[in-house]
Amino acid sequence: MGEIRGEGKQCDGRDGGVVSAGRNRPAARFDGARTTAGILDDLAALRDIVVVGEGPDEVGFLRDADESDGLRVVNLDGETVRLTSRTVTMPHPVLLPDLEELRTFAAELDVVQGVEQIHRATWHMPGETDGGGADVVTEFAGAEYRSWFHLSSRATSLGYQVSRGSIVHRVRDAGRVFTASVGMSDPYTEDRAWTGGLTWSHGEEDRSLPLREIGPVAWSEGMRMAAALHAGRTVPTDGTE
Repeated sequence: MGEIRGEGKQCDGRDGGVVSAGRNRPAARFDGARTTAGILDDLAALRDIVVVGEGPDEVGFLRDADESDGLRVVNLDGETVRLTSRTVTMPHPVLLPDLEELRTFAAELDVVQGVEQIHRATWHMPGETDGGGADVVTEFAGAEYRSWFHLSSRATSLGYQVSRGSIVHRVRDAGRVFTASVGMSDPYTEDRAWTGGLTWSHGEEDRSLPLREIGPVAWSEGMRMAAALHAGRTVPTDGTE
């Protein structure tokens, strides 16, 4: 599963999944594949997270767990059922096929997740990136800030890191570690600051990966970072861009 770093509590697993407890909260690491005992250790934090068992229909909001009866979840039919799987996963929301239905159902139940999952903003890779050699996304590039300090402060307040002239975010996706990077203008040559394009690299490599090689969790989290930085830009007083 995927791993999200930046905004606190995390979980990662085999095929992609990280969820966050909210900015500026202490970080804790969860394995995406969890046993009942492992769930019990963090039950208060994990209540109402969507868990997936080993069967195709074993999906629901976690409500309770104990060693003898296993996990009890509320499924999309509104029924409280027991999961018999020895392990469950806590998927990143971009990997949940019924995400919109889960969000609607959660609203009906007044579900409030202690760990951000189903209401985390997600982005799906558009089909046109499947081919070709494009390696940068410019959709959110060019966001202007009053200074490099304000841009870097925005990044760190969101839980991201500033490294070698870029804002970076490490994401685990299907066992691979991607680094999503948003470029920053030079603080020594410009009075104001701008964001650059969004790229991804793998492991310790500096080479930008072709977009077709980016996993779904890494794509979603990189786009989420770029969008958040764009949203914090300096807006002119006359409202123009």
